[in-house]
Amino acid sequence: KPAFRLREKLKECAGKFDLVLIDPPPTLGALTVSAMTAAGHLLIPIQSSYYSLQGTNDLLQTFRLVKAKLNPDLKLLGVLITMYDPRTTLAKEAVEEIRRVFGGLALVTVIRRCVKLEESPAAAQSVITYAPKSVAAKEYRAAYKELMARA
Repeated sequence: KPAFRLREKLKECAGKFDLVLIDPPPTLGALTVSAMTAAGHLLIPIQSSYYSLQGTNDLLQTFRLVKAKLNPDLKLLGVLITMYDPRTTLAKEAVEEIRRVFGGLALVTVIRRCVKLEESPAAAQSVITYAPKSVAAKEYRAAYKELMARA
């Protein structure tokens, strides 16, 4: 079955890595289902906007279906709020709504918008290697620690 191919390939790598992150495209197609079938945990990044929050309903439905039919061990580890601009009322309200909807699943750490974060893909690097002392790098390290405490 196509949905199980990635899981089988990852089993071949078992023991070689401490952690494997799968970042499928932001669509609910075969790649996302395959990633959820192969994964042990799911992290949902949500931009701090109402539009992004509305899109999570379909993702959560897909998560429930994959968990029920393909991967009963899949756990929702958390929700990471990204692209937060603390200067806007709309972003603050969106964060409040995300926290209301997801409760304790929402990480305490929020990833703010910053120039270094937007520059790092152009340099073909993560923000951690591109600008290790930047606000975004510090926030991603904090999110990592928070997630590892949950796993």
